[in-house]
Amino acid sequence: DDDTTLYKMPKKPNTCETWSSENDKYQQIFKNFDINSHTTLVKLLTPIEYVNTTKICGFSMNWIHNPLKEKFPDAVSIQTMFGDETFSFDSPQRGVFVGIPLLEQLLPNIEDYISELGRFMGYLHYYCKIDGLDLEVIMGKENGHYRLYVIDFDQAQFITYDLENKK
Repeated sequence: DDDTTLYKMPKKPNTCETWSSENDKYQQIFKNFDINSHTTLVKLLTPIEYVNTTKICGFSMNWIHNPLKEKFPDAVSIQTMFGDETFSFDSPQRGVFVGIPLLEQLLPNIEDYISELGRFMGYLHYYCKIDGLDLEVIMGKENGHYRLYVIDFDQAQFITYDLENKK
């Protein structure tokens, strides 16, 4: 049983096309800008491998373990909700969504995390030309320190701008 790698496989057949597009976005991001070398508190969760054959498709990636196992033992992940003062929600498939009060308890320097998350999103937008639609931010712990991971690029789109027609 490998507890360091997550294997993400689709439940619906049409998901392979969406994930193929998501994989292209990951590849394009790293081609345009080594985003993870510019941040320490926030990282892009990078797929290890993407497989798409006529029989199967899926990602393998590093597993970001629930850093709040004692408080939320059954949670798949901890989804951060920085824009919500009171939000708290538990989804068996997606994890526990936590708002600012708990995040402030966990991250005494929460302003540093928010500042770096803003820079990270700016890098995605400016250097990688990604709009950031429906991205998710999950919390993990690495070497005893909390870290935020940006995931889920399936709905994000590349930004195009036609300077000549100002569109």
